[in-house]
Amino acid sequence: MRMFFVIFLLGLCQDAFSQHLFSSKHSTPSGNAEMNSFMVNCEDDCYFTVFLEVTKLDFESPAESGAMFRVWDETRTKYVLFGIKANKETMTPQITIVSSNSESEKALVPSELGAFEGFQFKWKGGKFRLNILRRVKMNGYSQIKESDIFFEDKLFFNPRSVEYLFLGADLTQHIDASSQNINSEWTRMVNGS
Repeated sequence: MRMFFVIFLLGLCQDAFSQHLFSSKHSTPSGNAEMNSFMVNCEDDCYFTVFLEVTKLDFESPAESGAMFRVWDETRTKYVLFGIKANKETMTPQITIVSSNSESEKALVPSELGAFEGFQFKWKGGKFRLNILRRVKMNGYSQIKESDIFFEDKLFFNPRSVEYLFLGADLTQHIDASSQNINSEWTRMVNGS
């Protein structure tokens, strides 16, 4: 009986600290786009976490190619856009960020096709921060950890929705419902209520 109780407690601990990923595969032909958005139900001190595994980008055609996330204001005129984009000059994927308030896109770091790239977007007190999460190899396994790659800036609007935007790319998207506070429906699903 004691052994059963210990196994039961270990099961609860594992469930309490595990990630709950909503995963979906997407394939958009070159020159086409797939978009979908979800509402943000948080005012300040908010965050969400998403992961991308991009296996194909279009480096050849003049059409844009990438897997991006856009955080919008209520009128959808102000935004921050980040994700993995095809760099047509170097023929490599790169992680970029741009906003409707900035003059140009910023390349944060190169990526690789098939890499498991994570993004945690946070905002609080009129500022935002994008953290890049990367796989770290351990002894016989790997973990996803916050890297030393990030971008911070002034937040010039109140976020009201988040949109994914996939352009000429094949990928798997993972939304981490256990590492967010912007969608109460996801929280209820994680907690089982």
